[in-house]
Amino acid sequence: MFLNNNYLKQHRWQNKVVYGIWFCFIFITACANTKPLVDETNAYRVSLWNEVPQLSRESGPPGLSGISGTTGVTAEAGGEDINYDRISPLADYGRSLLENIFKTCRFCAEASGDGGGQSGSSSGDNSDDDLDAGGTGRAGALVYRLGWVPFREAPQRSADVQLFIQVLYKTTEYPRGTALLFHGYANDSSYMTGVAGALLNRNWAVVLVDLPGHGLSTGPRGDVTTFSDYGDMVQTVLDQVLPLFSDELPEPLIAFGHSTGALALVDYSIRYPNRFTRMVFYAPLIRPVWWHMARLGRWVLGPFVQKTRAFAKSPLGLRVFPVHWFDELVRWNIWAQKQTAIPLPPTRIIQPVHDRVVESTYNARFIQQRAVETDLIRIDGLSHFATDSRVPDSRLLEAIVSYFE
Repeated sequence: MFLNNNYLKQHRWQNKVVYGIWFCFIFITACANTKPLVDETNAYRVSLWNEVPQLSRESGPPGLSGISGTTGVTAEAGGEDINYDRISPLADYGRSLLENIFKTCRFCAEASGDGGGQSGSSSGDNSDDDLDAGGTGRAGALVYRLGWVPFREAPQRSADVQLFIQVLYKTTEYPRGTALLFHGYANDSSYMTGVAGALLNRNWAVVLVDLPGHGLSTGPRGDVTTFSDYGDMVQTVLDQVLPLFSDELPEPLIAFGHSTGALALVDYSIRYPNRFTRMVFYAPLIRPVWWHMARLGRWVLGPFVQKTRAFAKSPLGLRVFPVHWFDELVRWNIWAQKQTAIPLPPTRIIQPVHDRVVESTYNARFIQQRAVETDLIRIDGLSHFATDSRVPDSRLLEAIVSYFE
């Protein structure tokens, strides 16, 4: 017996229920066969965190006083030249981050004397005309500072939450302004180097932030008490970091957020007076794909599953996903739906044509219905994680940096 289209349409909701039950069954079976979850990044994170200083105008990786010859970067932290035989884990982390920044910062690469870096597509094409540093492109020094700032205090000091911050700016000319960069869920700021380099190339000072529970920021791994923590994080960076570098991190302030990093900027804009002149969101998170089915699965599995496996490319990325994070995302969505306006500054939303992680159409509509000064660009051939590339697609970089001009 063959089913016609009318029959299928009339019974579409029954089909969805069947698919949902089947999805839950498969998920429960998978969880039941999962080995005890272990965060393999813990030892590496501890080795780095033990060397992280409190952020100051002079703080940098221990033993990394300068990287000469190959980078031309200054990062004073003790007055001794770097010794690669005795390099600390944190200094090695810093060196790797800087080398990746040079891939999209032509100015930085020229400062290192290597004849210029890539600043374009993921295929390695140069787009120097598109990403020229304000027409100067001259060699000079790049200052690099890192450290932690306090975020949340707890009754037990060991439970305090600190944010890991990295600050970069040129010394040969005064920065035109300051860009704050917020990464996506499960990753860390070391995977924002492509965007950071492109902005440094245009003479923006850059502040990289690890989200709470991500990278070298402390707190429950991959989790938050409530999603308002993300908006509070943005305000904390403005309150704690900018005053430390009042001469080096000038206004205007701009912000870039990927996925959860974009959600953090949305939450901040709703709950705080907005200090940014412009923002760019790439693949912003409001809802992930399969939203309703995921909520059904969570309702069914609530008593049985608290954590599941996560797979992030970064050495500091999440390996274990706390399901409580999804619960808080649901609560945040219920609250956000009640907001009739999001007082964003002029904001560009950039999305891949096919995003397999977030509901891109719904998310863009949600933001644009509540924020007047927004525009939307969709770029074919990109993934949700396109900004994680060491040399992101030239179309994506140009869409980001051109909006800040």
